[in-house]
Amino acid sequence: MKSLFRSNHDDPGGLGMMRRILMGIFLVGILGTGTELLLMSHTEEFWQYIPLVLMAISLVAVVWNGRGRRLDKGMRVFQGLMVLLVLSGPGGLILHFQSNAAFELEMYPSITRFDLFFEAITGTTPPTLAPGTMIFLGLIGLAYTYKHPVLSAALESQQKLQELYHVSKIPIGHHGLIFSCPVPFDLRLQSGRK
Repeated sequence: MKSLFRSNHDDPGGLGMMRRILMGIFLVGILGTGTELLLMSHTEEFWQYIPLVLMAISLVAVVWNGRGRRLDKGMRVFQGLMVLLVLSGPGGLILHFQSNAAFELEMYPSITRFDLFFEAITGTTPPTLAPGTMIFLGLIGLAYTYKHPVLSAALESQQKLQELYHVSKIPIGHHGLIFSCPVPFDLRLQSGRK
């Protein structure tokens, strides 16, 4: 787990330290928010499990990356989870708003639209803007992965592979379709093509 906070792949110039700080903030946020949701019994309906499941899977991804296994793929999975965290925020905002609006309409059937909106947005059970935390945590996680050295190393290895293989583009048919066909570098030399 120490490789999560002290990596051999850290960037020079303090970026490695910044990543460790971001990961610490992310972990505190995920653990704190997850604990709060569990204590509030945020488990009554199917939709209420989504943030809990995303946070749990995010923690598993952090541990997986921290143990140093398949870092490039693990980091991509982590990025995908962070995008899902960001996308879950607006969905939660809508669900919380709808719940508060339905409650206010039940309490005050003749309420005006403006007052309904104001009461629903400032509602406390459930807090309408609380799912914004998911957006915040997802953005922190994405900031952690931005130009991460593991991803840069993976990109460099892909570029080296592309140098080893020549991609031939062959026009086929009258529609001008082009198909790419990878040819190993040494085969090009043997066939006389450059």
